[in-house]
Order: sequence, then C-alpha cells, then structure tokens
Amino acid sequence: MAEGEPHVLVVSADAPPTGGARALLAAGLRVSATSLAEPIMARARAVRPDVVVVAYRVVERHRAWNVLTVLRGSRELRTTPVVVATDDAEQVEEFRDRFAGMGIGVLIDPDYATLVAEVRRRAAS
Repeated sequence: MAEGEPHVLVVSADAPPTGGARALLAAGLRVSATSLAEPIMARARAVRPDVVVVAYRVVERHRAWNVLTVLRGSRELRTTPVVVATDDAEQVEEFRDRFAGMGIGVLIDPDYATLVAEVRRRAAS
C-alpha cells in the first residue's frame, strides 16, 4: 500500500466487507470499512476518507439512502466523492436526479477493475 494512495471508506451490508474492499486493498489503496447497520459519521470523521464507497443490494436500499443523505448533509464530508456500487438498477435515475452535482457516481454491478478505476478517478478530481 503506497502512502500517497487514496484512503477509501467502504460502507456495505457485509461486516466485514468483502469483494470490493479486498479488490481496493489489492490495488494498493488504503481501505477502512464499516457496515450500513453502524453509524458511519464517527467512522468517516475519524478516517477522513478521500472517497466513500457505498456498496449495497436492493434489500438494503433504505439504509443506503440514509447513508448518502447523512454524508451530503455533513459539513465535513459534503464534498467527499462517493461511489455507489449496487445491483439496484431501477434506482440509477433516481440517484442521478436526487444527487446531481453532488459528486456521487453510480456503478451497477461493477467488476472490481471498474470499481478501482472509478475510485481512483474520483479521488483525483
């Protein structure tokens, strides 16, 4: 893990997160994790991430929306880029409409290489 690599906070239904978090670690990024069931603001403030990845499945939709609303309502984390990775294809347009211009990207069932590339792109912007 290179010191200059982005620090990513992965928020997911899985505790500990699997798959995507491991792919980000394998790519050399610094990764911290928390679950959708946990209050994330204290964790996010503590790790000061460069990017937040919110990974959820359709069944966790309500909790994921709460996380995004809290992140965008936070003075400290309002401008932190967010990548949503989900299988919830029907919500894509709603995400884009609701969070337009707020630095939130949406990936539908991304492969790990796409997730890593999007996280790096958002961290660099």
